[in-house]
Amino acid sequence: ALYTEDVTFDGKKDLIATSNLYENENNQGDFSQSIWLYNNVGSNNIPQWNFLQKNFLQKDMIDVGQGASASFVDIDGDLDLDMFVGNEFIFSKQNSSHAALKFYRNQGNISQAKFVLESDDFMELSKYNFL
Repeated sequence: ALYTEDVTFDGKKDLIATSNLYENENNQGDFSQSIWLYNNVGSNNIPQWNFLQKNFLQKDMIDVGQGASASFVDIDGDLDLDMFVGNEFIFSKQNSSHAALKFYRNQGNISQAKFVLESDDFMELSKYNFL
Protein backbone atom coordinates (compact mmCIF):
# COMPACT_ATOMS: atom_id res chain seq x y z
CA ALA A 1 0.00 0.00 0.00
CA LEU A 2 1.33 3.43 -0.91
CA TYR A 3 0.49 6.73 0.75
CA THR A 4 1.70 10.29 0.21
CA GLU A 5 1.93 12.63 3.17
CA ASP A 6 4.37 15.34 4.24
CA VAL A 7 5.92 13.53 7.21
CA THR A 8 9.26 15.38 7.01
CA PHE A 9 7.44 18.73 7.35
CA ASP A 10 9.19 20.41 4.42
CA GLY A 11 6.00 21.21 2.47
CA LYS A 12 6.46 18.31 0.02
CA LYS A 13 4.50 15.05 0.15
CA ASP A 14 6.71 12.08 0.97
CA LEU A 15 5.96 8.47 0.02
CA ILE A 16 5.13 5.81 2.61
CA ALA A 17 5.07 2.17 1.48
CA THR A 18 3.80 -0.62 3.70
CA SER A 19 2.27 -4.07 3.50
CA ASN A 20 -1.44 -4.53 3.14
CA LEU A 21 -1.62 -7.98 4.70
CA TYR A 22 -4.44 -9.22 6.89
CA GLU A 23 -2.25 -11.82 8.54
CA ASN A 24 1.36 -12.96 8.58
CA GLU A 25 1.11 -16.22 6.64
CA ASN A 26 3.74 -18.75 7.72
CA ASN A 27 5.28 -16.02 9.91
CA GLN A 28 7.44 -14.83 7.02
CA GLY A 29 6.84 -11.09 7.45
CA ASP A 30 9.09 -8.88 9.53
CA PHE A 31 6.59 -6.28 10.65
CA SER A 32 9.18 -4.46 12.76
CA GLN A 33 10.55 -3.04 9.50
CA SER A 34 7.47 -2.78 7.35
CA ILE A 35 6.85 0.95 6.90
CA TRP A 36 9.27 2.28 4.29
CA LEU A 37 9.73 6.04 3.99
CA TYR A 38 10.87 7.83 0.85
CA ASN A 39 11.65 11.55 1.16
CA ASN A 40 10.43 13.74 -1.70
CA VAL A 41 13.50 15.65 -2.91
CA GLY A 42 11.56 16.90 -5.95
CA SER A 43 8.30 18.81 -5.77
CA ASN A 44 4.65 17.93 -5.21
CA ASN A 45 4.02 18.21 -8.98
CA ILE A 46 7.14 16.23 -9.98
CA PRO A 47 8.14 14.08 -7.00
CA GLN A 48 11.53 12.45 -6.76
CA TRP A 49 11.66 9.77 -4.08
CA ASN A 50 14.79 9.21 -2.01
CA PHE A 51 14.75 6.15 0.30
CA LEU A 52 15.23 7.14 3.97
CA GLN A 53 14.34 4.18 6.17
CA LYS A 54 12.38 0.91 6.32
CA ASN A 55 11.09 1.28 9.89
CA PHE A 56 9.35 4.68 9.86
CA LEU A 57 7.56 5.26 13.20
CA GLN A 58 8.39 1.69 14.25
CA LYS A 59 11.96 2.55 15.29
CA ASP A 60 10.55 4.72 18.10
CA MET A 61 7.97 2.24 19.39
CA ILE A 62 7.94 -0.81 21.59
CA ASP A 63 7.47 -3.77 19.26
CA VAL A 64 7.22 -7.15 20.89
CA GLY A 65 5.73 -9.06 17.97
CA GLN A 66 2.42 -10.57 17.05
CA GLY A 67 -0.27 -11.56 19.50
CA ALA A 68 1.12 -9.26 22.17
CA SER A 69 -0.61 -8.86 25.50
CA ALA A 70 0.52 -6.79 28.47
CA SER A 71 0.05 -7.29 32.20
CA PHE A 72 1.02 -4.97 35.01
CA VAL A 73 2.23 -6.09 38.43
CA ASP A 74 4.45 -4.67 41.15
CA ILE A 75 7.10 -7.41 40.92
CA ASP A 76 9.77 -5.55 42.90
CA GLY A 77 7.58 -4.27 45.76
CA ASP A 78 8.30 -0.57 45.17
CA LEU A 79 4.57 0.32 44.97
CA ASP A 80 4.52 1.07 41.22
CA LEU A 81 3.39 -1.28 38.47
CA ASP A 82 5.99 -2.98 36.28
CA MET A 83 5.03 -4.28 32.83
CA PHE A 84 5.22 -7.77 31.35
CA VAL A 85 4.44 -8.23 27.66
CA GLY A 86 4.04 -11.66 26.15
CA ASN A 87 3.76 -12.49 22.48
CA GLU A 88 3.06 -15.49 20.30
CA PHE A 89 5.64 -14.70 17.62
CA ILE A 90 8.37 -12.24 16.76
CA PHE A 91 10.45 -12.27 13.61
CA SER A 92 14.12 -12.98 14.26
CA LYS A 93 16.91 -13.87 11.86
CA GLN A 94 18.43 -16.20 14.48
CA ASN A 95 15.19 -17.96 15.41
CA SER A 96 12.43 -17.54 12.82
CA SER A 97 9.61 -18.04 15.30
CA HIS A 98 9.45 -17.80 19.04
CA ALA A 99 7.17 -16.65 21.81
CA ALA A 100 8.73 -14.65 24.61
CA LEU A 101 7.93 -12.67 27.74
CA LYS A 102 9.50 -9.21 28.01
CA PHE A 103 9.94 -7.44 31.33
CA TYR A 104 9.87 -3.64 31.61
CA ARG A 105 10.74 -2.30 35.06
CA ASN A 106 8.95 0.88 36.05
CA GLN A 107 11.73 3.25 37.03
CA GLY A 108 9.27 6.08 37.48
CA ASN A 109 6.76 6.25 40.30
CA ILE A 110 3.07 5.67 41.00
CA SER A 111 1.92 8.83 39.22
CA GLN A 112 4.50 8.96 36.39
CA ALA A 113 5.54 5.63 34.88
CA LYS A 114 8.86 5.21 33.07
CA PHE A 115 9.22 1.70 31.67
CA VAL A 116 12.72 0.46 30.87
CA LEU A 117 13.34 -2.89 29.19
CA GLU A 118 15.13 -5.12 31.65
CA SER A 119 14.73 -8.47 29.90
CA ASP A 120 13.59 -9.28 26.37
CA ASP A 121 13.29 -12.96 27.34
CA PHE A 122 12.22 -13.09 30.98
CA MET A 123 13.54 -16.25 32.66
CA GLU A 124 14.57 -17.45 29.15
CA LEU A 125 11.05 -18.81 28.62
CA SER A 126 11.41 -18.71 24.81
CA LYS A 127 13.70 -21.74 24.89
CA TYR A 128 10.73 -23.89 25.91
CA ASN A 129 8.96 -23.16 22.60
CA PHE A 130 5.43 -22.98 23.99
CA LEU A 131 3.88 -22.66 20.52
